[in-house]
Amino acid sequence: MSRRREPQSPYNPLEHLRPQTSTVHTPLSGTARSEPRLPLERPRTAPSESTRPDTTVRARRLPCIRVGMTADRKRAFEQLCHQLGGSLDASLPPSQVLRVCCEMLLEHQGVLLSEAHALRPLHRPPNDDHAAMRRFEGRLRSFVLRCLRVTPCDIEPPM
Repeated sequence: MSRRREPQSPYNPLEHLRPQTSTVHTPLSGTARSEPRLPLERPRTAPSESTRPDTTVRARRLPCIRVGMTADRKRAFEQLCHQLGGSLDASLPPSQVLRVCCEMLLEHQGVLLSEAHALRPLHRPPNDDHAAMRRFEGRLRSFVLRCLRVTPCDIEPPM
């Protein structure tokens, strides 16, 4: 039969770095320098003390939607954004242009949804049928353009 062991403290790989405490007081010789003792635990502060109300919190990155483009289309789109930004005398990254386009679609979603019956049925072709995918995107593009031209923008952009 095996003997029962006393419960041991959990393994701590940094145990050898802790200063050893001794119950016996041994005076140091005059040649040995006494090193400052490290605290065993860091003093904990109350949450109200550690959090300052005047600190600024960095905004988190927004969730993103990936858009598949060929390298040529991506380069042309980035060039368009650069030229448009130059004409406006402003920095205009492609992400902002895409956000504006998404906002326009969301502003006109009522018209888009009500006019969508004209395209029915619109079946999306398989990804590997490139010619059919171009026709599908062309029909969708003409539908969106027709809907956006019909409806004036109801929401004024904030200035």
